Amino acid sequence: MAKADKRVADQAPYPAAVDNVRNSIQWLKDHAETYNIGANRITLPDGSADSHLIELFGYAANTPTLLHPKGLGPKENQ
Repeated sequence: MAKADKRVADQAPYPAAVDNVRNSIQWLKDHAETYNIGANRITLPDGSADSHLIELFGYAANTPTLLHPKGLGPKENQ
């Protein structure tokens, strides 16, 4: 299974990290059947940097970004 990589701010400025979280969740949802994942029961890790990214994602879930110009997060929000 693929692992979601993090990019630090000097490699990819905001909102790249939020897009990474969105894309990772979407990937899990898109491959839920293949990996026997409950697509509506995805949890996110808790750690200092991870918590910050998860919080940003929660606040910005429907905010437009370059990768998500309509501001849509994972498919349930579309």
